[in-house]
Amino acid sequence: HVRLHSGQMISAQLQNAHRYRKGLPTWGDEVRLCWECDSCVVLTV
Repeated sequence: HVRLHSGQMISAQLQNAHRYRKGLPTWGDEVRLCWECDSCVVLTV
């Protein structure tokens, strides 16, 4: 799960682990989010 600056939470099903140079991120780390235009589905409640 990732909390945006707005406070909204985003959950990823797959992470791109091979891009990390210094190990996997942990709680409190800043991360970058990106995806292709056709590879996401937004679910709303």
